[in-house]
Amino acid sequence: MKKKLLKTLALTISLSSFGTISPSTSYRANAAEDYWKLINNSWYYMDSTGKVQTGWISYNDNWYYIDSNGVMKTGWVYDNGNWYYLYSDGSMAINTTINGYYLGSTGAWTINTTSSSSGNALKPQDIDGSHHLRGDIASSDRDNNAASQLTNYNLTLSDTGLRRLKVLSINLAQGRTTIDEARNNCIGKVVDGYKITDIKFFDQSFSTTTGNDADSKVKAIQNSNLVTYKSSSSYKYDAFLVFSCGNARGNEWEAMRVVVELEAV
Repeated sequence: MKKKLLKTLALTISLSSFGTISPSTSYRANAAEDYWKLINNSWYYMDSTGKVQTGWISYNDNWYYIDSNGVMKTGWVYDNGNWYYLYSDGSMAINTTINGYYLGSTGAWTINTTSSSSGNALKPQDIDGSHHLRGDIASSDRDNNAASQLTNYNLTLSDTGLRRLKVLSINLAQGRTTIDEARNNCIGKVVDGYKITDIKFFDQSFSTTTGNDADSKVKAIQNSNLVTYKSSSSYKYDAFLVFSCGNARGNEWEAMRVVVELEAV
């Protein structure tokens, strides 16, 4: 954060003049008494009474985003249907290209509505990681049967779109790509008219005493922490993968869950 942000800020919020930004909360500052405060390496914006503020804040022709916990955000931020990029000092990027995505005068990156648009479609290089596959796991027919019973999605997908989401899930499960890499490469990309907004990954091992047939594995997974996460996304590809074969896997098996969250564009 620049030194000027250590001082009392004179700021004016005028959301109506900022195009597509429409935060759920807004705050008109008292120019003489409001201030930024650094707490545990995070920046907070306080009003004159010391109350933490949230939402979009304008300062010296720059915009800053304060999340629901009062923390100033950096990096990519998704708000009200649009993606924005905030530099390391918290200021929002405008009229520039970040990681191949052009951000206009409002700061928002808005994608085209077709999955084939250049630069927007989910491509094989987005999902094909560079790490070695895990050698200690493999799937049997029983494993694949259990996984297919649990996997579900509510999208209308082409064969290519479905295959790419499957490969993404397999690469995450087998360690060819990491969840951070998958998020960096895939969030914002389009699959058959749906934009990826987030990717979740969960992993859990089970003792063979839970059972070795497909139905027993389904029951064990349904009673485990793997199903705790409930996606609130309108559209999702929710994949389960089961592995019980491989090196030193005689007394346990492993299940993983990949949730790709999307929205229609």
